[in-house]
Amino acid sequence: MIKGIHNLKNKPAGQISKRSLSGVWNNIARVPIELQKMGISIDDVFVKKDWSLSTIDIARSLVVQIIQRWEILCEYDETCDCWSYAQPSDHFIEWIHEVPIKILCFVWRAHLSRIPSAYALISRGVALCSSVCSFCSCGIEDAYHILLTCPFAKEVWEWTFRWCNIDIPLGNSVADFIVSVGNWIGSPIQKKDLITICYGTLWLIWKTRCDRIFKQLRISPILVADNVTSLSFTWIKHRRSQCQYKWVDWCVCPNLGR
Repeated sequence: MIKGIHNLKNKPAGQISKRSLSGVWNNIARVPIELQKMGISIDDVFVKKDWSLSTIDIARSLVVQIIQRWEILCEYDETCDCWSYAQPSDHFIEWIHEVPIKILCFVWRAHLSRIPSAYALISRGVALCSSVCSFCSCGIEDAYHILLTCPFAKEVWEWTFRWCNIDIPLGNSVADFIVSVGNWIGSPIQKKDLITICYGTLWLIWKTRCDRIFKQLRISPILVADNVTSLSFTWIKHRRSQCQYKWVDWCVCPNLGR
């Protein structure tokens, strides 16, 4: 659809949409002009993908690149009441087919520290009773604490890594951890399995936190780790073509550390 509407195959690298269209598409067409005024090359923000891919893959890859790079490129500076611009980061998350798009969007927002934690809501002017973590009742509830450094989250990760027979450093931020997962050395299939498991763990820790706050449900870290096993297997088994994994073998070890 994007290829047909804008005829991007025959356009220069710096042109990302048809200039004659109105509305939102007209705003997209003006992006290179606005970036040029700020001394930013369009090639540093948007990269055309291989048009031999399917239409769905082309549209998805373009949208993902635009969202990721623009979100990182633009930051609002409250001190000077203006938008600041920086070079795009290479620390992007892995958008793999095995993980549902809803979970990928959550991981992407966690990577940018944009999930609605208590600390994030209070910093945006939302009135809350406390910014203390609902799990441990001692740390400040930001994305990094909830998903990685809280004692509850750490125990979930210990059980998960023990099951996978690997050890990955949690890093100093959610972004650092996601980069460590993406840089893990293994076969392409093993790497996708690890990414699926880690993204599922991040999601289930967050879901457990929300269930505790809004539904008063309390789940142990061991049960969360068990849910990671079943959820990751379901994603891989039903979203990967010709997957030969067996549930019994998966429960023992996903064959990442062997």
